[in-house]
Parts: sequence; structure tokens; C-alpha cells
Amino acid sequence: MDMRKIRFPGFLFLLFVPSLIARAGGPQPAFRFIENKNQWQQGIDFAARVPGGNLFIQPGLWKFSFLDEQAIQAWHEHGKKKFRETNSPGGSEECLDGEAIALTFVGANPDARAYPFGMNSTTFNYFIGNDPGKWGSNARAFEGIVYRSLYQGVDLKIYSDGNNIKYDFILAPGADPMSIVEEYQGAELTLSHGSVGVPGSIVSLRAQQPVATKIGLN
Repeated sequence: MDMRKIRFPGFLFLLFVPSLIARAGGPQPAFRFIENKNQWQQGIDFAARVPGGNLFIQPGLWKFSFLDEQAIQAWHEHGKKKFRETNSPGGSEECLDGEAIALTFVGANPDARAYPFGMNSTTFNYFIGNDPGKWGSNARAFEGIVYRSLYQGVDLKIYSDGNNIKYDFILAPGADPMSIVEEYQGAELTLSHGSVGVPGSIVSLRAQQPVATKIGLN
């Protein structure tokens, strides 16, 4: 079995960040999926802040980007205002560890359209750098997104469940669930009691065992 690929009808993502869990004092707010108003690279539809980093979403592809937040906190405590990621030029004392994990929906429709729902009242502005062409203003935030026809007869619904990201595949009558194939890059998978683990050096992801539900009168 290819330990990077898996077939699943939908599951719940758990994100494990030891430093964040230790600081959590109660229920975490739901994730907000913020629309791309040109503040991120072309092709990204939405992004969400997740424990330890960010999730960037586009048709058929999710990109998790994580930074060592304990190291960031230590830098702030020592009065440092600038840092570099490990793949950038500079001495090792100025480097900050980062990690990227990608989830690809193999064979998905690259032209699937995103339909957000549950718009929040808060908007976001991004004026980073000196290039106005990369600024974004009045970016709206939503509770979730639905990608219509990600596969033939299959919609993908993305939303949050407490401090976790959940997504459902919604199949029309006659749709083939075996057409759904997910491939991870940046980490090897582990399987345990129907759940999938995606261990990382900074953040570990776990996809809980999926549950299938039939909706209809019969």
C-alpha cells in the first residue's frame, strides 16, 4: 500500500501542537476561512489560521504551512524583531524551522468552484510589503466552504468542529466514492484503528475514522 495515498469518504482533522494544547484553557473558537483578495498567490481561494500555522485551500489541493511557534515566542522574549525561515539565506542563528504538508485530491476537478457560507461580520486587511499589487482589503471570513463537483457527482464541504477542521464528501445518487483519492506530500502516513496519522516535526495531523451517512427517505 502506498503510505501517501488513501481513499476515504470524509473525515475529521485533528491538529496536535503540544505548546498550544498546553496553553488552551477552554473551547477554541471556530476556524475562519478568509477569502483571497490578492493577498496570497493566485490559485488560492481561501486560507485559515490553524494551530501552528496556516491552511491554504484551492480546488483539489490543501497546503498546510507551519512554523515553530515556541521558537517565535522565544525570539520575541529576547527582543528580536526579525527572523528567517530555514530555507532562506543567512546564518543558522537567524533561522526558524518550518514545515509544509500538502493534501492533494488526486484527479479532482481543477475548475471546481468554491461557495462559502456563514459569513462573519469581521473583515481583514493585508498591507504587507511595498507592492500594492499584493495587498488585499476587506477580505471576508466564512464558517465554511463547499466545492461543487470536485469529482463527478461529489461535492466537498469544509468547515470546523471546535478546534478541528472537518470535511464531508457529499455524493449524489450513482456517484462512485472510489473516485476519491487523497495523496499527502511532506510526511509519511500511519494507520491505527481506521484513523490516519500524518506525523510532522512541528505539528502532527490526525484524520479520524470516517463515518458514512445516508440522507434520504428510503
